[in-house]
Amino acid sequence: MTKNNLRLLLALLLTAPAGAAELTLPTLGAIRAKAYGVDGAAPRFLPAAYRTENGPAWEDPYLRQIAPKPPPNLDQAQVSALIQRMVDMERAQTGKVTLSKENVQALVVRLVQMDTHFVDQIDSKKWDGILKGAGDAMEAEYKASKGNWNKVIETGITASVKGLKDPHSVYFNEAQLKAFMDSMKGTFVGIGAGIAEDPKGIKLETIYPGSGAETAGIKSGDVVTHINGAPIAGMKTEDIIKQLRGDENTVVTVTVERGGVAQKPIKITRKAVKMPTAFSKMAASGVGYVYWNQFGDGSDAAVIDHVRRLKSQGAKSVILDVRGNPGGLVSSVSAIASEFMKDGQEIVSFRRQGQVVFKHVAQGNGQFADMPVAVLTDDGSASASEILAATMQDQRKGYAVIGSRSYGKGTQQSILPGADAGGLKVTESRWHRPNGGNIDAQHDPATGEKVKGTGGVMPDIDVQVPEDQARKIAQQTANELMGRPVPNRVADPVLDKAIEVLTSAGKAG
Repeated sequence: MTKNNLRLLLALLLTAPAGAAELTLPTLGAIRAKAYGVDGAAPRFLPAAYRTENGPAWEDPYLRQIAPKPPPNLDQAQVSALIQRMVDMERAQTGKVTLSKENVQALVVRLVQMDTHFVDQIDSKKWDGILKGAGDAMEAEYKASKGNWNKVIETGITASVKGLKDPHSVYFNEAQLKAFMDSMKGTFVGIGAGIAEDPKGIKLETIYPGSGAETAGIKSGDVVTHINGAPIAGMKTEDIIKQLRGDENTVVTVTVERGGVAQKPIKITRKAVKMPTAFSKMAASGVGYVYWNQFGDGSDAAVIDHVRRLKSQGAKSVILDVRGNPGGLVSSVSAIASEFMKDGQEIVSFRRQGQVVFKHVAQGNGQFADMPVAVLTDDGSASASEILAATMQDQRKGYAVIGSRSYGKGTQQSILPGADAGGLKVTESRWHRPNGGNIDAQHDPATGEKVKGTGGVMPDIDVQVPEDQARKIAQQTANELMGRPVPNRVADPVLDKAIEVLTSAGKAG
């Protein structure tokens, strides 16, 4: 690749559309699928129960694609220097240049997307640091992969995103993107277990009903130490997951420790797994309870249906438990929140560099707008969970939020396609609650790590639970979600306080 060809390519890339149309949030007229019946019955589609109102910073995504703005801060000289560094490095080591225009395009598109989409401006000085770090990482990967440019470019993109020092922006390669999208759908093909990191390999915390793991006799708490005879201690979690997943009806052999004792190798047949995501019950006379573990595809329909059924069973008030819920789709939380609100009430607004991009507003009176509600939170309640808690706190009277300070993620991300097969999940805006506040935690400018004790939704009633007790509560909730018995049930003071408050509210009303 000559310098003239490189300059021409970069000039074209820095003014061309940065990939296909991005994933965007729904606008007025968006639809929400609600499936009724069983065995694949055709779903009915209902209008979303909220509307989107665009603000001064909103840009039409179609126009943004066909007539994109040039990157505001990243300039051709900076990108050219990085690419030329790679060319010179390879020529010095091998005497030739195999870096292709497709490789260059994959990298440059991602850099342009970062510059044009990131919530905060990336000034020229910061870009210098990001590109130097990316170049260092790429040179190391070139040597480690023996000149595999696909891996080198992926490493460069990953290092560039890390240079933003934003904990929620990340680059997914093709396999990681598929795993992420599967997690949002609540389906995947694998052994069927919820996992946690463990020094010896990986711990199987939850075994899903009807899964291959359950059929093979795997127990909650088992620690996988070997897969197909090979030890996995020290491996990255994503690499372990890749080995446990695979095509349906294929077999994987695992060795587990149970109670510290190694067991004989166990063959597990991989199956399509549909993870349970929500359950409900009557927590007390007149008080319903709904728990769900993410705001994914179909979560809004499931939660609304659970509340509707609880109401038919005599519930006069409802507890919405989002403890440990990391969030998910904005469309899902807005649809849920809207059912507890009056027409025209604001749910949430999104701002970029201080200007409103758009906001979600309840459209029509929600079917539960007059139903007393309590939202349970803890430090694992993040993102969409915090939107729900903050909205109920601002728009509903009474003790709306009970528990402890939530995580403090007040930003919104989009996943952008590009010239490669992966996806760039980048922070595009900050969300603001109806009272105008933003709950995003402070972050260390050097590392991007969250500063403990900052941000989050503060509960109306603070109920602190010892860590060990909170872990046991979470496990028994997971057992209920899976439809399993809950032996030796531990007290749940947060739930008890919500029942007390809502019962008193019912008597007062």
